[in-house]
Amino acid sequence: MTRRKNSLKSLVMGLLLAFACPVCAQVTGSKVFPLHVEASFEGGTSYHKMMPMGAVVDLGYYINRFSLHAVAQGDYFLPKEGNTYKYNNASNIGGGLGFVLFPENSDNLGIMELRALMTTSVGGSKSMENNSYKVGLYWYGSSKSRKAVPLVSLGYTIKNFHSNGVPTYRGAYVSLGVRF
Repeated sequence: MTRRKNSLKSLVMGLLLAFACPVCAQVTGSKVFPLHVEASFEGGTSYHKMMPMGAVVDLGYYINRFSLHAVAQGDYFLPKEGNTYKYNNASNIGGGLGFVLFPENSDNLGIMELRALMTTSVGGSKSMENNSYKVGLYWYGSSKSRKAVPLVSLGYTIKNFHSNGVPTYRGAYVSLGVRF
């Protein structure tokens, strides 16, 4: 029960950060504060009769073309029948690194970034606890004129489940969200 309370506290803190940090990311003079929050919904391809779907909150800190990320993710794993149960979910936290491949230029088409992330389970079902590894391309719009910009990512993920009865998941994912 205390584990569930801790994961609930982590989720609440993550949501508070998601809504508080856009206030922090105001333009100060000609420089933009390097802290950004992203919220997105993610879906994966079907593999071993299961398909992951979830929500991700990412707090990123940018230093030139590099970025550091703190990630909170909640996943539901849809079995073959397509029904969700209280025992097929996981809450993960972790972090990662990013590198801006194509920085923003005068065409205002946005920014393309390559990221590698790793998370581990802190809550949810005991049978769905996992370590997750992701590599993906993230595109987000120009933030010069707006506080919130669209975010799209496409990549590959591996979810190594701790339970012996659940096979390791490998598959592509796509996510849609917003960046503050």
